[in-house]
Amino acid sequence: PGFDIPNHQRFSRPVTHRCMFCHNAYPEMPVGRDLAHVTPRFPKELPQGIGCQRCHGPGARHVEKAVDGNATEEDIRARILNPKNFTDRQREDLCFGCHLQPESMATAAMPASFGKPMFSHLPGDNLIDSFCYFDFGSIEDRREKIEVNHHGYRLRWSRCYTESKGRLSCLSCHDPHRKVPVEKRATHYRKKCLTCHQLSDCQMEGMGTSLDPAASDCVSCHMFEARPRDVVNVTITDHFIRRKPPEKDLIAPLSDQAVPLPPTEPVFRYFEDRAPKDSMLDIYKGFAQTRNLTPARIRTWLAVLEAADPDMAEPHVGVAGALGNAGELPMAIEILTKATRRFPDNFSTHLTLGKAYFLAGKPRVAVGHLRRARELAEDEPEIHLLLGAALN
Repeated sequence: PGFDIPNHQRFSRPVTHRCMFCHNAYPEMPVGRDLAHVTPRFPKELPQGIGCQRCHGPGARHVEKAVDGNATEEDIRARILNPKNFTDRQREDLCFGCHLQPESMATAAMPASFGKPMFSHLPGDNLIDSFCYFDFGSIEDRREKIEVNHHGYRLRWSRCYTESKGRLSCLSCHDPHRKVPVEKRATHYRKKCLTCHQLSDCQMEGMGTSLDPAASDCVSCHMFEARPRDVVNVTITDHFIRRKPPEKDLIAPLSDQAVPLPPTEPVFRYFEDRAPKDSMLDIYKGFAQTRNLTPARIRTWLAVLEAADPDMAEPHVGVAGALGNAGELPMAIEILTKATRRFPDNFSTHLTLGKAYFLAGKPRVAVGHLRRARELAEDEPEIHLLLGAALN
């Protein structure tokens, strides 16, 4: 859905926990199955689309009270979250959890903060407690960065947003309970704009006086259709509210070869004003730079990991896995060897070490670690695949 050619073929990517987090209601996952280092695997029965609980939180207690003949309306309502009672930031976080921008995540391989199960994040929770966001490039790079899931990111560049001081949000224009019919959209969104602006503010000839929505469609002039750089053959509405038209054609066709890699420098913490400094921040920052791991960055990353010395397996496994994927297998093996001694009962340390040895051309050594991983997590499919390959 949404692609502008009928035979688009890019549907080979694996479905991860992060995909499911935004594209469906939460599945019923066993405890620990939705951690970042665990291979995504979902139950046979899945929800079929976004449901009420996605924004209103778990509803079991609410339903129990609703069918209790002795419960008061106040009791029933008290057992479900209502975002209208959230702070401005909580409501914004609820939308931004899925509508901020994919590239802002530290890395697709680390979708949630270490030790934080993906589906433990609930409406009302502080977004940065569950996810670590970064941004990249110069101001000019970021100002022109349009990606398919960019709505919150682009809105935050808008003068309408910055000067509203919290009054303008996603919910100012969008009702999550209903979709505006196509034929009513111009009138609907113009009314939203006119809660702050006046028709006479528009200096375009005929626009500032006409009550005809076809002749005074604010969105068509100030929120342009654009092609995102991370998905080809689709157009979206750019949520950067512009005073003047952009200098270049935002819907000019792109080919797969024309899509440029986004810049990796400089890199800095997104939501910097809200995110306190912590010992893990520089480890996360290293993940944000994995597209361009220079020797200097690797040395810095290893020093940061050693200094922070996190008392959980995930950071050690994550850093080693990223280094291994970048071809730095000796470093990965060194980190993982220490991790298996420190966390002997964590299957991911043995699995990742076995994988590193296999890629290093040492399948016999890999087998021992993969067998230990299988003892600890027999239902982890990647272990069986790698063990079979190593034994072949």
